[in-house]
Amino acid sequence: MLVVHPDDTLDEALEQLTSHRVSWAPVVDVDGHSSTPAVVIGTLSAASIVRLYRETLAKDSRRMRGLIEGTVMIEAKIGCSSTSRTATSSPCLYPFVVSI
Repeated sequence: MLVVHPDDTLDEALEQLTSHRVSWAPVVDVDGHSSTPAVVIGTLSAASIVRLYRETLAKDSRRMRGLIEGTVMIEAKIGCSSTSRTATSSPCLYPFVVSI
């Protein structure tokens, strides 16, 4: 049975839900003692995660509109020098504001 734990990230939980092709899972709190049973503390659905992502994007979009008129925020992928990152790390991201 698929369960989600309170310390799982929303990305991890959504990945588990979609990979198991289920729409929800119980959130189970385990205290680490094998003699103590797991306690269901709630449920988490793929729909609620997507809704939260959309609300967060909308909030960020409203914040972006609040920038000073004539400026835009751009996020660009800029390759880092080989000494500043490992072979397994992702490209460096540098958000910055540009006046136009």
